[in-house]
Amino acid sequence: MNIFYKTIIITPDISWAKYSNAGYFFYPDLTIGGPHKIYGNRSKVYRVHTFADLYYSSITEQGNENLQPENAIS
Repeated sequence: MNIFYKTIIITPDISWAKYSNAGYFFYPDLTIGGPHKIYGNRSKVYRVHTFADLYYSSITEQGNENLQPENAIS
């Protein structure tokens, strides 16, 4: 029994982005597949706050103009 069914496909991918106030971000990933796939990636995430995060005001919520962009590595 051949578990790879005579075909293995390896696909490397990259994404690259530039944010004017946060710099450059590089997102590599790798997919190994045939009938089943194994996928993995490493990325640096950058989140810009929404208008509501910064300025919205209601009885239960208050925006914060001093919020800084969020960064994470996963």
